[in-house]
Amino acid sequence: MKIIDRTVQLALQNDSELSQSVGSKVFRYVVPVAFEEDWPFIRVASINNIDTQYADDKATDSTITIQVDVWDKDPDPLIPEVDRIMKSLDFKRVSAYPEYNDKKGEVRMIMRYETITNIKEN
Repeated sequence: MKIIDRTVQLALQNDSELSQSVGSKVFRYVVPVAFEEDWPFIRVASINNIDTQYADDKATDSTITIQVDVWDKDPDPLIPEVDRIMKSLDFKRVSAYPEYNDKKGEVRMIMRYETITNIKEN
């Protein structure tokens, strides 16, 4: 089983264009409390990782779903940047929808991406 959410996190953190807006505020799994209102920021989480192709009774490929959440007052300028980076990692966007928090006045754009990756089992 390949774990690639850390790879996604680093790709988003190290992108020169995206980092101009979010800096290093790209988190894995959980956004630290200290950053919850320090917009914009991004969270990366693995949603699903399932074997989808087999040869000789061994898994050869996995379909991996990663969720990327972007929080900001207006996340629209960041969405194409995230999309560009994810596509450069061979992911395709399979879902995207906003969630508005009226108490904080923030938008959380929830985007899910999927890729098929070759795995090697022993």
